[in-house]
Amino acid sequence: MEVQSAPAQLELIRPEEAAQILEVSKATLANWRRRRIGPAFVKFPRGVRYRLPDLRKWLDVQTENKADDNGNDD
Repeated sequence: MEVQSAPAQLELIRPEEAAQILEVSKATLANWRRRRIGPAFVKFPRGVRYRLPDLRKWLDVQTENKADDNGNDD
């Protein structure tokens, strides 16, 4: 079994980076944290970080595979 270095394992990113990936504002992410409706996050004494695997998991849960009434995927 190969052991990865801690940074590669954790893949921690700042809220600014997470907001860019999710295409939302930093304020939206903060709102989601307060309401506990967004992706999982890690809270440190000096700030919040997101794990890339948690963002991917949250996006997977948000994904819908439904077509609208016209048969379009918009």
